[in-house]
This record gives sequence, C-alpha cells and structure tokens, in this order.
Amino acid sequence: MGISKTTQLRLQEAIQALDAEIEAVLLQPASETLSDGEYQPRSGTNEDWDYRFKTSTASLRFVEEVRRVDGDETTLLPVVSSDSESITLRFATDHGPHLRSVFIEWENDFILKKTRETLERLLVNDSETGLLEQIWHPERLESLDEGLVAVDDGSLNIAQAEAVQKSLDQAVSFIWGPPGTGKTSTLGYIIANTLMYGKRVLFASNTNRAVDVGCLSAIQALHKLGATNQLKHITRFGDPALSEPELDTYLFDNQIEQLILTKQAELTEEDPDKEYIPNEMMILRSRKLVCTTLARVCTSDLLAPIRFDMVVIDEASMASLPFIMALASKADAHIVIAGDPMQLPPISTSQDPATRAYLEEDAFSSISGARTTAELFAWHDRHPSFTSFFELQYRMRTDMAGLISDIFYEGRLRSSEERHQASEGRSASVKVIDSSAYQPVLEKKEGMRGFQPVNPVHGRLVTDVLRNYAFEIGIPMQEMGIIVPFRSGVYAYRKWLRDSALEAIEVGTIHTYQGREKRVMVFDTMMTGEPNQHGSIRHYTVRPFDEDKNGLSVPRLLNVALSRAKDRLILVADFRHIDAVYSGKFLGRLLRKAQEYGDRTQGAPNSPSA
Repeated sequence: MGISKTTQLRLQEAIQALDAEIEAVLLQPASETLSDGEYQPRSGTNEDWDYRFKTSTASLRFVEEVRRVDGDETTLLPVVSSDSESITLRFATDHGPHLRSVFIEWENDFILKKTRETLERLLVNDSETGLLEQIWHPERLESLDEGLVAVDDGSLNIAQAEAVQKSLDQAVSFIWGPPGTGKTSTLGYIIANTLMYGKRVLFASNTNRAVDVGCLSAIQALHKLGATNQLKHITRFGDPALSEPELDTYLFDNQIEQLILTKQAELTEEDPDKEYIPNEMMILRSRKLVCTTLARVCTSDLLAPIRFDMVVIDEASMASLPFIMALASKADAHIVIAGDPMQLPPISTSQDPATRAYLEEDAFSSISGARTTAELFAWHDRHPSFTSFFELQYRMRTDMAGLISDIFYEGRLRSSEERHQASEGRSASVKVIDSSAYQPVLEKKEGMRGFQPVNPVHGRLVTDVLRNYAFEIGIPMQEMGIIVPFRSGVYAYRKWLRDSALEAIEVGTIHTYQGREKRVMVFDTMMTGEPNQHGSIRHYTVRPFDEDKNGLSVPRLLNVALSRAKDRLILVADFRHIDAVYSGKFLGRLLRKAQEYGDRTQGAPNSPSA
C-alpha cells in the first residue's frame, strides 16, 4: 500500500517550495562580517595562511568555501574547519597575527538540497513515511491505548503532567509553551518516560544550543526519576553550543574516541598491528536517545536509515513544513511537536509570495488551520486530548508577564505564585525610553553592502543605562543583554560596549535570543528618521516591524524581543518616528501599551533601580 494522494501532493508541494528557495538562496547569498581573526600556525608550509574567526552562524558549518568581498574584488576562501563557535578560513596572503575583519558571502543551499532529497525518497518509498500521513489530521486519530502511565517527581504542574501523559497516549501531540512556562523541562520528562518504557527517541531542535538544553533536561529528568540506568543509552550527535562538562560524556564524538581507545588497547594486547575501526552507524543505531539538530537529521548519512519510536521536535514553530515532514517520517509511534506559535516563525528568502507564505508557515498554524491567535486558542480548546497550553510562567516579573500576556496571549498567560511573591513591592519592571528629545537620525555603516543602519544616539542612551546597572547597582554584565533588529546594530553595539568597558554585555539580533533569557534586557528598535541629500528627514517602515511587509511575523518577532527579560525590560524608541509611521501598526500599539505598564522616561532614566 503506497502513500495517499494527499500526502503525495503535500510532498510535491514541499519539494516545489524547496526548489524555489534554493534558487533564491543562490541569487541572494548569505553574508557576514567576521572580526578579530587569529592566525593559526601550520607546520610545513608558507604558501597559505589560516585565520580563525568567532561566529555562531549555524549555516557556515555546512559550507566548504566562502567568497571574500573587498570592494569590487571577490576571492574564494576554503573553509578549513568550523564548529558552533568559530570558523577557520585559508588565505593566499599573509595578514599578520591578526586579521581585523573580512566580509564574506556564501550559499545556504546544502541543507535545503539534502532535505529535498529526503522528501523525494519518501515519495517513492512508503515504508519510510512513519507518521507523515497522521500529522495532518490528529483529530481523527484514536488514543494508542498502550497502557503507558507517565511518572514524575511531583515537580510538574497540572498542564505539564497532562502533556507528558498525552505524549504517551497519542500518536501526535502538541505542546504550546510560551516563554518561561517550563516547556523544555517537560520535554525532558516526556523523553525520560519514553526511555523507561524501552522505546527509542529522537530529540531535535533548530539550534545546537536548544539541543544541548533539551539533552540536559532529559538527563536531569532521568536522575530525578531514578532511572540513571538509561543514561548510558544517550548520545548528543553534532556540535554542542554549550560548554557544559555534564554534556561531555554524551557527545557522540567523545563516545567514539573513548571506544576507540578502549578497543584499541584490547586489540594491542592480542596483536600490536591490529587497528580498531568503529562502525559509527551501528554505534549510533545502538543509542536509545539521539539529540541533534533538525538540519543534521536531514543531512547526516549516519542518521538516514535509523528509525525511532518517538520523535520530539522542540522549537517546532521555527521549523518549516519540509523539516516537519522529514522528522515525522522518522517516527513509528509518537511525535511530539513543541514550541510557541506566537514566537519566531520559519524564515524564507524567496521573493515569490506563494513560496514565502508556504515556507514561513509553522506546523501549529498549518495543521490547525488557524490564522490568528484567537483561532489558534479555539483549536486548542476544541482538542484537549492532544494539545496542551502551558499558562503558568515562572520567568518574568508579574507586571512584565501581564504585558506579554495581554498583547500576545489574549490574557491567558498567568504568573506562578513564586513570581507573584517575588514581584510584590518592587518598581515597574518595564521601562520605555523615548529618545525623541535627543533628535536621533539614522546613519549607515561606511563601506557595507545592503541596508546597514546604526543609531549612535540610541547607543549612547543604552550604554549610559547599562553602565549604571553594572557599576552603580552592581548587576553582573553577563546577566544583561541587548536586542537589535539588524546585524549592523550588533556590530556597532559591540564597539560601543568595548569603548565603555561593558564588553561582557551580550548583544544580538532577535533570532540570537530565541529560547534564552537575561536578568535585564534592552530592546532597541533602532529605527528613526534618515536625513536625505536635501537636508530633510525621511521616515519609513522596515520589514521586521511592518505587518504590511511581514504579516503575522511582526508580532511573533516582537514577542521574542520582549519576553527574554526576567527582572527588567527596557524599550528604546524615537516616538517622533513611531508616531510618524507606526501609529496604526502593531509596533506603535505595543509601545503605547508598554507605557501603561511601565514608566515613560524622556531620555535616559535617572535611577534604573532593579
């Protein structure tokens, strides 16, 4: 029996969208400015020179060469090595011990092509489709009725405990976990319970960091449930992002290395000339829990033939439908789709409206058919047997959580009793800084391609505020962060922070902070008026903030930006600009609502007490 015509059409639609995306990627290569390259000595050659740069850009780990762009000149640079924190490039000329910066471009088509190959294989091999046929209509599925009873240590709240049980009862289940509601720890208990019943689990997420956190959560859950006998069956497949000693034992590369040392020692005793060569696929197949990224699932030849009883997808709202299809095909009995459809959506670079709409639709919206938050909640309310919404948040101060709840979750998100008590008697946790009194203007970074805005006035305001937090109030810099909408702002802020002796404060784009948190967060909207050649100021909207250009992605992006803080959220905006172009749009309404929750401050706050 082959796959249904409906599934065939869905696969063909996904392949067609991937073809269009691949074409768009080749026309619009990815780019990044790498800074502070360090020379890496190599013995035996003076013909070329290797430089190592820090970068967390995940797609660079799948690239074999990049193009260096210097004015009108373009040079191909081989990629010597890359991991979750750095990339080493080979140059034909000596740039001394340090290479200050280099602008590179590359094609991000490798993962797309491999995912396309996976979907093409599913079209002709129905034995590999797993739960692909079932995910589209979970409301039609009966409970599996396997008699599996979930256990926990009493630390889960009611919604979390029910979600664990649903994952065991249902072939397809959904977990909607807003920020700070314990989604990842709950997934740890789901994985632990499944392992304890002798089943095999694939845990996958978009980023290496999220995979690391999820893997650690499963390890902790097994410890709490007294099932430490399962720990030897775990592997973290791929490049870790976290420097956690607890992860070292579970890294697949470390496990292979240790196995080689052990086996080689045994062989050497018998015959010094024998060499042990591990069968990595068999070793990976022997693991009961494999934790890795969505990209690696689709690109790894080692993982390709391996199947699992359960597939758990974290941050699934960031995964495009082709990824979801590929992951669903590896699940034989259960698939858990976890995330927050009101946070970051999938990303497409295609300019074709149909392709972009398809690839930027998340699994929650596609399977529910919902187009608004109200419709999504209505779908959840109709199907409590296989959907879970986590309404208790444990991260944010109560007033900040109230703002997030009212704007993004129709008032359904509530604070736990612990957060209520911790917030009592404290000053407002949300502060809006209006920069208009300082008349900021948008500047462009010199010598950079594309739209590269910076806002020096906002930079001074923000560094003044954070300097006060760091040196007057005494908040550790590592517990503070800055979010900006453009990568050019990241580079500018890093320089401003270094100049202010605040370089330990992290700055990144909205995507950088998905799934993360800081005690104090600044969201700098950056945008303001731009002077033209006639001396007047021009105001215009940009895609990340304009729903006319970016649809429902705008509130989702802004939700991430606002929900990373635990104790203090600072919003910086030029209200001359906001009122000129965003007054009737979501960003304008959000900032006005934030003023109701916090203190509107003209310029920098005098006493930003935490």
